[in-house]
Amino acid sequence: MLRFKLFGVIVQIEFLFVALVTIFLLVDRSGIATSALLVCLIHELGHVFMFFLVGFKPQKISFQITGICLTKPTAALNYPKEVLVQLAGSTTNFIIFAALCHTVNTITPVSIFATINLVIGIFNLLPLKSFDGGKLLEITLLRFMSIKATDRVCMFVDLTCIFAMLIGSVYAFFTSHQSFTLIVLTVYLMLTAIIKLNQKSTS
Repeated sequence: MLRFKLFGVIVQIEFLFVALVTIFLLVDRSGIATSALLVCLIHELGHVFMFFLVGFKPQKISFQITGICLTKPTAALNYPKEVLVQLAGSTTNFIIFAALCHTVNTITPVSIFATINLVIGIFNLLPLKSFDGGKLLEITLLRFMSIKATDRVCMFVDLTCIFAMLIGSVYAFFTSHQSFTLIVLTVYLMLTAIIKLNQKSTS
């Protein structure tokens, strides 16, 4: 594990993340995986930039096998600032797509990069607990509900969305032989949600 500080923020890079990225780069010949990794990095940099813009900075940026994770500062952000931070990643993706949308009529590396920005931006706004949309849902519900009630609602929405994604991806795979990657992703999200649910029930 590589760990260092950058502008006062702890940066932690796990070996499994480096190994996964290396495999993607070696296997991918289309350049799509490379573009997707770059878009995900840009997405997270949008969050980091907004943290600093609202007067805070994240405690830690972790590059894990499950993705890039930001640890919030010890001082709590108020609701408007929290919303800005959570929306910053997808907003950054949408700005890049808007700047490059004139290229999507042709299949070029630039048009693929633009499309991936749009897809990643929309995908992260889904109300899944590990995504920006799920975090927005959680902090919004906490303004009107107890922590326990919020957890239950978020878990129900989480499982419902994952189940719908799984059905859609399986249907798309068997009808057009596509979306196998989405199947793997939704199965992973489902297992993660079930593990978290079991941990809450036993705690």
